[in-house]
Amino acid sequence: IDPQVCKIPALLLQPIVENAIWHGIGPMEKEGKLWIIFRRNSDTLQIEIIDNGIGVKEAQRIKSSKKKERHSLDVINERLSLLQMQFKSHVYMEIKDRFEKDTVCGTKVLIVIPWLNENAVVS
Repeated sequence: IDPQVCKIPALLLQPIVENAIWHGIGPMEKEGKLWIIFRRNSDTLQIEIIDNGIGVKEAQRIKSSKKKERHSLDVINERLSLLQMQFKSHVYMEIKDRFEKDTVCGTKVLIVIPWLNENAVVS
């Protein structure tokens, strides 16, 4: 995907990548890996952020024992809602554990946003 042609709203991916590193990969003893995959599907951009970390449920269990703060995913969901209203397009985010042979082997985040070309104005 040519970055000169496709726009991604500022700071949309950074909190998700940061969460993958801090909450998914950080607590592991083995080597962490992170993949970011971009795909165009007609009039949408599909972005996958995949890690080989401890998974969503285990990360939430660890995090629940710590001080509560505003969840960065709340901010991302707000931004996605604004994109959906602005472009009148189906926008969503899905977060789920990845499994290999019934064992959690990381997290996958899928974000679908409208295909925003160089003429799109993102507020």
